Amino acid sequence: MTSSIDRDDSKIEEEDDVTASQRSPLVKNGMEVYYVVISRRDVVLCEYTSKSGNFEQVSRVLLRRINEDGKAGNRLAQLTYDNYIFHYSILEGITYMILTDENAGNRRPFTFLNEVSDKFITTYGARAHDAIAYEFNADFAPVLRQKIEYYLTNIEADAFGSVKQKIDDAKDIMVANIEQLLDRGERIELLVHKTEQLTEQAFHFRKQTTKLKQSLWCKRLKFYLFCFFVLALLAGFVAVMVCGLNFAHR
Repeated sequence: MTSSIDRDDSKIEEEDDVTASQRSPLVKNGMEVYYVVISRRDVVLCEYTSKSGNFEQVSRVLLRRINEDGKAGNRLAQLTYDNYIFHYSILEGITYMILTDENAGNRRPFTFLNEVSDKFITTYGARAHDAIAYEFNADFAPVLRQKIEYYLTNIEADAFGSVKQKIDDAKDIMVANIEQLLDRGERIELLVHKTEQLTEQAFHFRKQTTKLKQSLWCKRLKFYLFCFFVLALLAGFVAVMVCGLNFAHR
């Protein structure tokens, strides 16, 4: 595969320092690695690429730029160039840089650079500060190739991403369960509300029934009293009639 990068410096976007909290998650389809270089300022100590292109020439421009910006100390940062991303790490004056596509994110490239820098420092130590150009290329370029192949083919390379994915999956399950509980809670709350309404209606119905019973009892009592009064009146009338006739006959 042949790739080339326009060397127009105006296309280089502003450098962004990257902290751990800013490292974006890796896209699921992995990343494309075009070029890796280790240098002391603009002196290349080791580099590796499996693709054809002008990556070396462009990296020299970027190495001069990032080492002449006046920033001192160790740092992580990235540069955007066309559709490519240069991630780099500067540790004790040694620059570790990787060129990836724009979909690679930040976490895996910087994790890769961290492992490469640990291996490089363990292998060469202080020799890197006095070495000539390409002094370690023969021995360390195969190490870079192995690291790249490992990161591109081994899912366990991104241990943090794997753990994060499991956490995200667990979080999704928890959210779904909570939503179900909330939905169930809303239904229970609705049922409780309906029950309260029925209880209140039953109370009013019982109250109305009591009043109706009392009203019917009063009406029945009045009817009985009226009937008793009518019967008493009739009995008195009959008694007067009978007694009156008897009195007249004597």
